[in-house]
Amino acid sequence: MPITRRQSKLFQKLLTEQQSSSSDNSIMTTNNDNNLEDIEDIINPIKKEEEELLTESIIKDEVVEDNVVLIDYFSQTFQQRFQQEYQAIKNFRLENPNAPVDTMGCSSLADPLTDDKTKRFQSLIALMLSSQTKDEITAKAVNKLKEANGCKVEEVNKLTEEEIQKLIYPVCFYKRKSTYIKKVCKILIEKYDGDIPRDVKSLQSLPGVGPKMAYLCMTSAWNETVGIGVDTHVHRISNRLKWVNPTTTPEKTRLELEKYVPKEEWNTINYVLVGFGQTVCKPVGPKCETCVVKDTCHYHKDLMSDKIEKKKSKKRTSLGKTKKEEELEEETVDIKEEEEEEIIEKKTKKSTTKKKKSTTTKNKRKSFP
Repeated sequence: MPITRRQSKLFQKLLTEQQSSSSDNSIMTTNNDNNLEDIEDIINPIKKEEEELLTESIIKDEVVEDNVVLIDYFSQTFQQRFQQEYQAIKNFRLENPNAPVDTMGCSSLADPLTDDKTKRFQSLIALMLSSQTKDEITAKAVNKLKEANGCKVEEVNKLTEEEIQKLIYPVCFYKRKSTYIKKVCKILIEKYDGDIPRDVKSLQSLPGVGPKMAYLCMTSAWNETVGIGVDTHVHRISNRLKWVNPTTTPEKTRLELEKYVPKEEWNTINYVLVGFGQTVCKPVGPKCETCVVKDTCHYHKDLMSDKIEKKKSKKRTSLGKTKKEEELEEETVDIKEEEEEEIIEKKTKKSTTKKKKSTTTKNKRKSFP
């Protein structure tokens, strides 16, 4: 049976007690010596195992908890890998500012010439419309609202839901979003004097405003970064690169990232990864071959191994088919050979019978007077 940690502690306690008693007593019996050796034989493998686990956790960037392999965010190898990959993506984005977010992102859609209250309201509206919608469509919808009535809270509040729908179409879930916008305008006028809330909790209490919008709104509207805005791009890339332990929602990804990403990068990481997700690390058909982090990317490695495995399986199946074909060919060859042999036999039989007939006729002629 394997020895438990509790048992090992008891053995260690017993060992220390016996060692202390040995220092007091000048004479040690052979029995005591043997007992000490037996206990040491039990403890040493446990100590060795603990040391190996410790060195492995330092060498690797993973730890085991409750039989589940987890990333150790503060291990040297993980920190080096994260810094290397993040910096490479950051440099790529600086050199290639051609993503939709660079020119049509929510933070750039507020009118710079209007008053601060309206700017903040426009930032919030842009974020609400951006959910499940491409930046190009979001930008068009915000511009339509600006053209219609300046996209001011009081003016938008005067519009009916049907009128809002016509202006924001074709954003995703435009009907539902028009209802949310109408409700938000009413709340902002009644509770916040036409302004937007200045904390994440209050922003999230507004209809149609989720955690990602709230954190990004704090940055773009109030210039206060209190958390990482995690959208579908940040969520996807963080999991593909194994920057987080496997997460199922953007909110869970945010909590994981905030454990180790420096606070000064909380605002930048969203912008960097969104643009990278729009141009390179796409949800479907990612451009892995031109990716700057493909050499260390876990997703790329898994993708390549899957491709190799598929090729191998295809080869196996094709080899299987040729073997069957060969067997069939061999069978047909055998049948043909047998048929040919039968034909030859028949021919030889016919020829022999003919010869016999011819000899008999000749003999008859000779014998005839």
